[in-house]
Amino acid sequence: CLELTQADGVMCARGTLGYPFLVGEIDHFLRTGEKLPDPAIAERLDCAKEHLRGLWEYKGKRGLYQSRKHMAWYTKGFSGAKELRDRLSRLESVEEGCTLLDEAIAKSQATSRPPLAPV
Repeated sequence: CLELTQADGVMCARGTLGYPFLVGEIDHFLRTGEKLPDPAIAERLDCAKEHLRGLWEYKGKRGLYQSRKHMAWYTKGFSGAKELRDRLSRLESVEEGCTLLDEAIAKSQATSRPPLAPV
């Protein structure tokens, strides 16, 4: 791909907001030519929880308020996402956010179905 275009690299920019997996996916594709499967909802939400904790540790209360917009980026494209996003947008503590995310992770794991077998 880069040989064809003679580009020196790829810029991800805003594509990584709420989807930090993009960097690894691009790297994997450029090395192998294969697309990685999308991360599970639980994996995305676990990453959101790690991000929330990091913002709190680094910036304190200010980081908690900033986390509200970041949580919105992580919580899209799955059942119950809107309700979770609404609740995360009003966070008052890291513990509350982690509890909400843990509940959503448990729910996503309980409702996820294994892939269909080939016919």
